[in-house]
Amino acid sequence: MHNAAKSLDHRIAALRNVEAPEDIRRIRFRQSDALALYNPYPIVGTEITKIFGDKILFEKAIFKFP
Repeated sequence: MHNAAKSLDHRIAALRNVEAPEDIRRIRFRQSDALALYNPYPIVGTEITKIFGDKILFEKAIFKFP
């Protein structure tokens, strides 16, 4: 039991501090006026998750195209 506690203490000491990002950047897609959609209803996606194989590409993404 003593060895397990000592091992756990060594692992905790080896961990580094992780800080949360200050701000989440917004992605903006520039589009020319010629390609603009003239749809009165926006295209909206809420909590969209895309997984490719065993990798998560995005999780609970929210988007809106006016």
